[in-house]
Amino acid sequence: MDLRGRHTWSRRVFEAFLANQGPVGTAMMALLPPERVKATEGFSDHPGFLGAIEGQMAILWLLYHGWTMWAIGRHARLSGDWAWLRSHADKLVLGCEWIAEQRARTKRVNSGGERVLAYGLMPAANAFDWGFGHYFWSDAHTYRGLREAADCLQRLGHPRAAEFAAEAEAYRQDIIAAVTRSRDAAPTLPLDDGRTIPYVPCAVEALSYFAPDWTYVIAGALNLAWAGVVPADHELITQTLACIEAGRPLGEWREKDRKYQGWDRGVRAPADEDLMPQYRPRTGRVHQWRHKISYEPGWTPQGFAFMARDDMPAYLEHFYSLIGSGGQHVDLRSPVEQRDGPPWTQPGDANLLWLIRDMLVREEGETLLLAGTCPRAWYGDGQTLAVD
Repeated sequence: MDLRGRHTWSRRVFEAFLANQGPVGTAMMALLPPERVKATEGFSDHPGFLGAIEGQMAILWLLYHGWTMWAIGRHARLSGDWAWLRSHADKLVLGCEWIAEQRARTKRVNSGGERVLAYGLMPAANAFDWGFGHYFWSDAHTYRGLREAADCLQRLGHPRAAEFAAEAEAYRQDIIAAVTRSRDAAPTLPLDDGRTIPYVPCAVEALSYFAPDWTYVIAGALNLAWAGVVPADHELITQTLACIEAGRPLGEWREKDRKYQGWDRGVRAPADEDLMPQYRPRTGRVHQWRHKISYEPGWTPQGFAFMARDDMPAYLEHFYSLIGSGGQHVDLRSPVEQRDGPPWTQPGDANLLWLIRDMLVREEGETLLLAGTCPRAWYGDGQTLAVD
């Protein structure tokens, strides 16, 4: 709503979350299956969690907290209403404290004194409806919320701003180290020509390249670039993109399941097959995107990564696929949630608008970039770019 200038509407949403700030409630944890609750390091009863309205949430995604903190900060920036944010500064402080306290629960070492793979991350939790564990997109967007809150508190002159900025930087370094450790612990991805390339997992629990489904694209390490954990040209991003482009081998045929090991879908109806050609095991490899969009096109970390890498062919392939075959055909309001499912999704609506906005104007630190996706021929000798 803030990108559309509807600041009053978005403020009502933020105030609902602010009013319901508290611990991760028992009702929220009850949404997780018992075996998953046992698998997590657990959450403390610190009252700073901003990602839930108890009784109104279908399922708890861990990244809700960071997304909410980030969106509140962006609301202040886009609306210019810093007085409103100042009135809720204590809530932001609680939100920052909550992240630091939960991270402390995973700072463990093994019997050899080495840091565990998930050291310094959030406790294991739902990353999306069926994905549970230490998923890197959960931490990437939680970090972004912490960093945004610290920046906003600094602008307000809050006495704890520097403390939270230091915590955000420590968190960023812990995320990079955790992803790197996981990559180094994972088997390399074999290519058809006999070579192998590094495999960057999407979660601590998903070291095998057979482990993830198509959510490897939307919930994996590409979010480190989107959330500002690493620059878009970082080796972890380059390696993740290489893994997606390469696809994974089919693996063994499993007669009981009637599918290959690397094919993450069961037997599908002919109509679904038409919509999902990337899952057909005819090429000998399984690819988790097609023309740079995944099964749920509305999540777009690859789009922001392509733009930041200045890879315009890849970005434009992604963008036109998004609006051409990943969105509604009645209008260009929104990418669909699933290519064979719900026809509209609010995150997809927001991300498409965000991409279009960044095509025209985006920030990199204190630098304002205009028309960053315009044809590169326009930059040629003798050409003139101007803003009327």
